[in-house]
Amino acid sequence: MADNWKVLSQKQGTEINSQGTGFEDVWTIQYQVTSGPSKGTIGTLSVPEEDHNADFISSAIADKVQALDDVASL
Repeated sequence: MADNWKVLSQKQGTEINSQGTGFEDVWTIQYQVTSGPSKGTIGTLSVPEEDHNADFISSAIADKVQALDDVASL
């Protein structure tokens, strides 16, 4: 877990792939910002099975939280 967000849940599911030609297994991760300008914001991230790992998820959420903080600071 990072200093300014935490994972609330993760759920496996199926979505139409980005090409629209079939389906793919995905994970939907729900997180909450715990400090900073966007504190309290709850977001979701959907990733394909092959990207469901701690390094990828941590980086993706951290990037999004930075964007949320930037917007909240306007």
